[in-house]
Amino acid sequence: MRRLNLRLIVAMLTVVGVTAALFWFVSRRQLDTEVPKKIVSRHSEKTTYGNIVDAHGVTEDGLPTGHGAITSSDGTNFSWERISYGNPRRARKELQKQLNEAAEIIKREPIFDDKGREVGEKVVAIFPVAKGSSGVFARILWITGSDLGHLESSSLENILKYEKDRNEDLGRRLSYKALQLMAR
Repeated sequence: MRRLNLRLIVAMLTVVGVTAALFWFVSRRQLDTEVPKKIVSRHSEKTTYGNIVDAHGVTEDGLPTGHGAITSSDGTNFSWERISYGNPRRARKELQKQLNEAAEIIKREPIFDDKGREVGEKVVAIFPVAKGSSGVFARILWITGSDLGHLESSSLENILKYEKDRNEDLGRRLSYKALQLMAR
């Protein structure tokens, strides 16, 4: 009797195991055929960006600052910060200090106001995660007047895509003005 019960239990566990394996295989196969369709449609959609964190305060030196985070519709994360240094010379000095730490400066260009006057500078650069590290992150840094700001992400590709998307949306001069307004 005991042997019969043991055989019944083994048989039932075998049936349950085979059924579970079959269910897993069938559902897995359906997922594999659906994934490429989702990926293709996802890349054809326009990437959007939304502020998920927005904070204002003062630095340890008492300077007004804003900082936060942005997430894109494709799941890419960005962080930003803006500090008002009180005068343009001090802001430019801080920009140069940060650029001295860059692994590579990708591009530099002036920022113009709505009337076409040069009011600042924008720099795209990559930075080491830590001194001596092979890991890097990328930043767009901008300076207008006494304000210095940056937007950073884990790769240069992310930063260049953000810049391209924002320029397409707002036009070259307005993209950084909009980002600055977001940072205030």
